[in-house]
Amino acid sequence: MKAQERHAIKAILAAKKSKIKSKGVTVSEKLTMQTSKMKKFAGQTVVSNLKEGLTGQSAQAAERQLTSRHFNPDLKNPIK
Repeated sequence: MKAQERHAIKAILAAKKSKIKSKGVTVSEKLTMQTSKMKKFAGQTVVSNLKEGLTGQSAQAAERQLTSRHFNPDLKNPIK
């Protein structure tokens, strides 16, 4: 009887682990999409707003930083 219980518990745990992994994949996809949205927002909307508020080299530096490849939000998946 105990062997059957152990086997049933292991099966339940395996099912839960696979469900958690599938949620992790879904979260990763959403985070990737959100990262690209944030990058686009920073490269367009924020840059245009900064151009209005800043002048000269500070405006150019802000634009260069936000539109460069170096600006990449690092959103980490909490599900491992």
